[in-house]
Amino acid sequence: GPSTPSTPASSAANKKKATAEKKKKATEQKKTAAEEKKKAAAEKKKAAEEKKKAAAEKKKADAAAKKKAAADKKKADAAAKKKATADKKKAAADKKKADAAAKKQAAAEKKKAAAEKKKAESARKKEEANKKKIAKEKAEAAAKKAKEAEDDEDDTVTESSDSDSDSDSDSG
Repeated sequence: GPSTPSTPASSAANKKKATAEKKKKATEQKKTAAEEKKKAAAEKKKAAEEKKKAAAEKKKADAAAKKKAAADKKKADAAAKKKATADKKKAAADKKKADAAAKKQAAAEKKKAAAEKKKAESARKKEEANKKKIAKEKAEAAAKKAKEAEDDEDDTVTESSDSDSDSDSDSG
């Protein structure tokens, strides 16, 4: 077909169309911008939430660390206390042992001393008994000798009396 000459009507229609396109484009751009804004806001919100979450995690971690440190301290304290108690117990046991050993030794020394004393006493008694025995024997010997001498004297006396009586009878 033959080309239609551009009439004022068609030009006006074209203009209208162009304006509509422009408007549409502007609306779309606005929409896109709004969406971008919305997106950005969402991102911001997300970031804030992440930050909050991270802070919460940190808080949790700190609390856990604190708790662990406290527990460790408690454990260490308990261990130290236990060790101190054990050391005390051991020291007491050692002292008891040492005391018992010393007591035993002292008792042994006492026993030994008593035995020595008894031995010495017994030896002294024995010696005394011996001395007494010797003295007794000596005394007995002396007495015997004295008696013998007396007997001898008696004999002499008897003999002399006999001779006296003999002489008497002779003379008589």
